[in-house]
Amino acid sequence: MLNPVKYLYFHARMKPDAFAIQSFNLNLTYGQLLIIIQKFAATFRRSGVKPGQIVALMIADPSWHWILTLALFHEAAVPCSSSKYTLTNENLGIDWVLSDRAEFDGGPAGRHLFIDSAWVQKALSGEPLTDPLDYPDEDSVCRLILTSGTTGASKAVALTVRTLEIRLSLSWFYWATPGREMNMMPIGTTGGFATALNILAAGNVFFAVPRNRSVLDAVNFFKINSLIGSPMQIRSMVQDIQNGKPYEGSVRILRSAGGAIAPLLLKNIKENLCEKVMNVYGSTEAGPIGAISESNDHAAASIAGFPLPNVRIQIVNQSHEILPQGQEGTIRVRTPGMVHEYYKDPVATSSFFRDGWFYPGDTGRLTKNGFLALSGRGDELINRGGIKINLDSLDLFLNDYHGVQDAATFSFENSDGVQDIAAAIVVAKDFEIKALQGEMLKKHGKARTPDFFVKVDQIPRNPMGKVLRAKLSEDFSATLYARGSQVSWLN
Repeated sequence: MLNPVKYLYFHARMKPDAFAIQSFNLNLTYGQLLIIIQKFAATFRRSGVKPGQIVALMIADPSWHWILTLALFHEAAVPCSSSKYTLTNENLGIDWVLSDRAEFDGGPAGRHLFIDSAWVQKALSGEPLTDPLDYPDEDSVCRLILTSGTTGASKAVALTVRTLEIRLSLSWFYWATPGREMNMMPIGTTGGFATALNILAAGNVFFAVPRNRSVLDAVNFFKINSLIGSPMQIRSMVQDIQNGKPYEGSVRILRSAGGAIAPLLLKNIKENLCEKVMNVYGSTEAGPIGAISESNDHAAASIAGFPLPNVRIQIVNQSHEILPQGQEGTIRVRTPGMVHEYYKDPVATSSFFRDGWFYPGDTGRLTKNGFLALSGRGDELINRGGIKINLDSLDLFLNDYHGVQDAATFSFENSDGVQDIAAAIVVAKDFEIKALQGEMLKKHGKARTPDFFVKVDQIPRNPMGKVLRAKLSEDFSATLYARGSQVSWLN
């Protein structure tokens, strides 16, 4: 069967009474899940959803988001999850929209299925399908995933049946672990989807957290022992524990993805959450690239990890020539499960794919011990008077500073047309910014210390927890000239 639902059919036959999904508001066995998928698929087929059509999902509840995704797989459709209730990329050619809201922006006329309790009940009252449709071949697209969009508009990555199978086979090296595993990342992200698919293939339980409940509540209630999340998601959970929220200590391993773990956060994780921590480096386009245990003697915030088996990493200069070991340059990778283009986006493809290599946009070096060490994002490096400034390193310093709840640096063009640096910080009203500025001057020098500090209520981030620097730059420039009342500016 050329379809991801083959794993569901297998486990529903082998262990129909074993739990497949558990949440605070929903518990389904593999047998029950299969029937629901078959009935939802029948409703889709009657509505006119065809194999190969692209279906956007705007579903907040993670359990139902995953169930609807599986039902679309059943019909050999191409699900594409959206974290927003709008379709900004018209080039994708969305054929249908499934939404838990009656209204949203964009989408094809007359092809919106409003997924509310009435739709669910009507679908469950019908007869199930027992004939899942195969995708035509292994190179058929079966899933679209949108990239993070941290530096601008999201791009779409088309995953084929073959690519999913390759990534699934590689995941055991770095992602999947036995026991009660839960991922804090949404289904729409590459990490959240990978976990859900791994769990389905292994016949384990998909634990979901509704938006009205905290991750810590779910960890305690379900006794989760393997947890996955971005540094910011993990940080929020650790802060809950530090603020006195009960934690029963069930987590045995924590895997972080989507960014570096600051030294202070790592210390707080080990003191409050669990001792075993792993950092994973990868991308939506290339899949898994490297991993490292934070217990390793060489582990540091800048280390992305060891390359995974069959993954090739090279450091090149601007002419795409390979640099000597230890020398810093542009990272390019070649992985078994990578894609080779962005979906319907030849301009972006030409910028990030070249001669069979993917350029993730990071700069770094390969150490003599075989580690990949990151130095920053190539498109985020600031050149001030010949000094190259890595914004990620400034973020790590700020987030490690006592009293800073969240922070991010970004660049903007001032009124003289010169590139400046600013820092957005989430702090208490009585926070001493001058003291922070002084510490940054001592640590990083005047060229690397932000010209402005701005107090904000929250840092804009994508579902993976990555900073949306482009939005910060846009908001900063507008507010700087308007001197609005929503934020406090200090220089």
